[in-house]
Amino acid sequence: MLVEIPLLGKFLSSATSRHLDDIVDRLHFVGTVTVLVLCAMFVGAKQHFGQPIQCMLPAHLDRGSWTSYGQYFCFVESTYRLTYNKTLPSTEERISLKKSSGIELNYYQWVPYFFAIQALMFYIPSWIWHTLQQCGILDMQTVVDEAVAIRNTTKMEERSKKLDKAVEFIRCSFEYRDSTKQSAGCFAALSPTKLGFYSTAVYMLTKLVWIANDAAQIMLIGRFLGIDSITWALQPTELITAVTSGGSPATIHYFPRVTFCDMERYIIGQVEHDTFQCVLMLNVINEKLFLMLWYWIAFLLVIAIINFVYTISQLVQPWCRDAIIRFYVQSDETDENECFAATSKENIHKFINDVLGADGVLMLRFVHTHAGAIVARDITVRLYRVYNCIYPVLPANVGVDSGWSDTPKNGTMGKNPFYWKATRPGAIASAPEPSMESVDGEP
Repeated sequence: MLVEIPLLGKFLSSATSRHLDDIVDRLHFVGTVTVLVLCAMFVGAKQHFGQPIQCMLPAHLDRGSWTSYGQYFCFVESTYRLTYNKTLPSTEERISLKKSSGIELNYYQWVPYFFAIQALMFYIPSWIWHTLQQCGILDMQTVVDEAVAIRNTTKMEERSKKLDKAVEFIRCSFEYRDSTKQSAGCFAALSPTKLGFYSTAVYMLTKLVWIANDAAQIMLIGRFLGIDSITWALQPTELITAVTSGGSPATIHYFPRVTFCDMERYIIGQVEHDTFQCVLMLNVINEKLFLMLWYWIAFLLVIAIINFVYTISQLVQPWCRDAIIRFYVQSDETDENECFAATSKENIHKFINDVLGADGVLMLRFVHTHAGAIVARDITVRLYRVYNCIYPVLPANVGVDSGWSDTPKNGTMGKNPFYWKATRPGAIASAPEPSMESVDGEP
């Protein structure tokens, strides 16, 4: 069904191809946006190509010439609600009531546009996150895309090559990050990009924007419908009655089915006032859509708050980060190297602080979410092997001028991927900015 709608199908294809998110993020910018767009299209089609309102004209008017005009007039100019236990007030009384009592309905013409604006507001935070993330040194999108390709690779030799390619790209990114940090000034070196938590900070700010957007949407719905209370939908007994019997005091006031409309007819020498009684069929649909939308956004608000607390604890709390990386490293039982087996808490902690940083942990979290725990483990194990087994770990009491050697433990010579952690400040040359083409060896 959705593929028959070109723009919506293109949006879903583009949104699902991005991998820098979790399930809560996708509920916001994919699920909610899709539902809102479909609601806007459905209500808009009924409103513009169907018959959204039907009005009963006074008996003295010619139905042939005034029916269509009166219905279009009432739909465009808005209507007002009156209680049924009273007689119809005079024209002067109705004008006074519309000004003082808030009985006028001004929202139903704008419902499809309101849904479209809501969809845009739910999409903007995701667009900002993906745009700002590209400004960071570590290109997470490339890494996660490569991890997804690794998951779909069945040949072991090809899979191993892709893993090495991804790990080399990550290593080059970390080297470029640290080389630019050391060559920068004192204040520039303290920037989030150089310290390795730029993407994490942007991602957590995006989650705060989701929370603020959810709360604002709940209040915006009330304002749009002309309701003072934001908890108008929290009336369980009356809500059940509204859904099962087609209306109740809880919702009939906000979504009236029968309304009235005043029209002035200009006749030579005088102005005549006529009152139409109208049926707003769209309000039967609007009631269900807005109730569903209110509860859905309230649900999103709750899980967004829980998800924010959970995510920030994983990325900021040291013991949480250590536990995640230790799980990946210690779950690999195929490596019998003695130095690799000695996965002490101190080594893992130094590996996270000196190499990965908060952005590295966030990247592995995205890899786990979209490519699976096995691929996340394989990437982590290879990075940790390079850091802890092939090259020595810099002891805590060794300074940059201590003469500590960057010679590999196994006696082989080669460029130490993490040598900049131990060499003197002046000895570090600026590393080239990493790219998958340079890692792959292709021009």
